[in-house]
Amino acid sequence: KAFCDLTGYSPEEIISRKIGDLVHPDDAIIERSFITDALNRRAQDIRMEIRFITKSNEIRWGDVSLSAYTDEKNNVVNLIGVVKDISDRKKTELLLKEAEENARVLINAPKESIFLVKPDGSVIYVNETTAERLGYTVDEMIGRPIFLFAPSEISDRRRVYLTQVLKSGKPVHFIDERYGRMMENSLYPILDDQGKVSRVAIYGRD
Repeated sequence: KAFCDLTGYSPEEIISRKIGDLVHPDDAIIERSFITDALNRRAQDIRMEIRFITKSNEIRWGDVSLSAYTDEKNNVVNLIGVVKDISDRKKTELLLKEAEENARVLINAPKESIFLVKPDGSVIYVNETTAERLGYTVDEMIGRPIFLFAPSEISDRRRVYLTQVLKSGKPVHFIDERYGRMMENSLYPILDDQGKVSRVAIYGRD
């Protein structure tokens, strides 16, 4: 019944069709290799996510579990498939991916320095502008203490401001000088569901 609900076909209509007839053309090769793998391995519970074309010509996602059943001579006599409709989950994943990409573009577009750090100062995220300005790649900065990327006297002052944000849970704004350039900095606390500061967003503008 679940597969009928997923595809929109009646049991009689499904019985008269090959499963491949209902699979999205772009997933046809995957579906064939999926079945071949189950046959060759005599495997139980092989899982794969596949798109199906419904009777109304919509695309729906299914989480397919396929098992091969053999006789006493180890010959495959049946393939049993269980399909779970995961279309809503896949839609949510797609929207989340698009939102993350939009956020990445928006964050990397400004010429301001942007950090996201843990309470101990380790970098969770940094935008490309900041990495290029400091002579690093983004990947090189992730996970390292933010205080390593500035002279000790500047880092010591910034550590004080970070501690202030962690204790108060309120934003802090300040100006400091680095290599003859004045930087306007803003630290914004991000609270968890317990009201504690779990991350701090840091913006720096020349």
